Amino acid sequence: MEDKKLDKRISSILDANFGRLSEGLRVLEDMTRFILRDSEITKKLKEMRHSLSMESRQFNFEFLDSRGEDIGAFLTVPDEAKRENFTDLVIANAKRAEESLRVLEEYFKFLKILSWRKFQDNRFLLYSIEKEIVSRFLRQEKTKKLFPLYIILDAKYFLARRSPRGEGGDKRNPVELLKKVISGGAKAVQIRDKINNKFLFREESEIKNKRKILETALKLKEICQKANVLFLVNDYVDIALAVEADGVHLGEDDLPISAVRKILPFDKIIGSSVHNLKEAKKAEKEGADYISVGAIYPTSTKENAILVKPSLIREIKEKVSLPIIAIGGINENNLDKVMKFGVDGIAVAQAVLDKSSPKIAVKRILSKLKKHR
Repeated sequence: MEDKKLDKRISSILDANFGRLSEGLRVLEDMTRFILRDSEITKKLKEMRHSLSMESRQFNFEFLDSRGEDIGAFLTVPDEAKRENFTDLVIANAKRAEESLRVLEEYFKFLKILSWRKFQDNRFLLYSIEKEIVSRFLRQEKTKKLFPLYIILDAKYFLARRSPRGEGGDKRNPVELLKKVISGGAKAVQIRDKINNKFLFREESEIKNKRKILETALKLKEICQKANVLFLVNDYVDIALAVEADGVHLGEDDLPISAVRKILPFDKIIGSSVHNLKEAKKAEKEGADYISVGAIYPTSTKENAILVKPSLIREIKEKVSLPIIAIGGINENNLDKVMKFGVDGIAVAQAVLDKSSPKIAVKRILSKLKKHR
C-alpha cells in the first residue's frame, strides 16, 4: 500500500468486514467451546480470530476516522433473523465470516498488501471447520433419538428360538417385529448380526448371506424412514452406506472409528461399544457420537459378553462427555438400578423381542424410563 492516508470509503469497507469477521468467528468459537466442548476446533477458531485481527491494527486510526452514519445499518431482508436450531446459527455465522474474508482478500489485493493470501487461506480453512461443526450438530440431533430406549434387532434371537406368534404375524420376521416395536413408541433401532455374516430368520436351516442382510436392511430402513425412526447397522459399514442408514455401531474388533468417519457421509452417527474408561476415552477422541457400556448383566443374545460393574458408568460419565447407553441383560425389572448410575438411555433386545407382545413391552419400558428423564 502506498504511504498515504487510506481512502475513507475503502476504510469503511475494511472496518465493517473486520468487524463482521470477528463477530462471526466469536459466535462459532463460543459454540464449539461451550456447546460442543471441542477444545481442538475452539483452538483453531481462536487462533484464526486473533491472527486475522492483527491485520486490522495497521488501520486503527483510519477506521476511527471513517466511522459515521451507516446507511445499511437498518436494512433487513426476509428470514435474515431466522435461527431455528444450532445448525442454522453455525451456517449463518460461518457465511458471515467467509464473506468478510473474501471482501478483505479482494481489497488487500487492490491495496497491494501482500498478506491478502492470509485471508484466502483462512477462508478455505473455515469452509472445512464449518462442515465439521455442522456435522457435529446434525449428528447430535440424530443421537437424541437413541434416548431413553434403543432397540437391538439381534439375529441370534431369531435363530435361538421358535417364538410364539405375536399380534398379527410371526414374531420371528424382523420386518413385522420392527413395525411392532415402532408402534410401541421406539424411536431408534439397530440391526445386529454376530453370526459370521449369516442372518438367519424363520427356519434354522435357512441361511441367508450378506446379500440377504442387505435386502432385509433395505426393508427395515424404509420402514424406519417413514416412521421417522433412527436406523443403525451394527458392524457392517458397507451395508450402512448401501441402505443410507443413519449410522453404524462399532465394536472393538471392527474398523477404527477414525477410519469409518472418513468413509461415512458427514451427518451419519457412529456408536462404539466400550468396556472400560480407556476404551471410552479412545472412542471420544476418535470421533464417536455415543458409547454403549456393557454388558451390565448376563445376556443370551451375545456369547462371551464381557460383564462390567454398573459403577463403571459413573466413572466414564465423569471423564467422558459422550452420551452413554447401557446394554446387556437390561429389562423392565432392573432398569431402575441401571438408570441411577447416570446413563442417558438403555439398549434392549431380549427384553422386547422375547415377549408375546413386543409393542406392549416397549410401552411398559418407556413408561418406567420416563421418571428418569
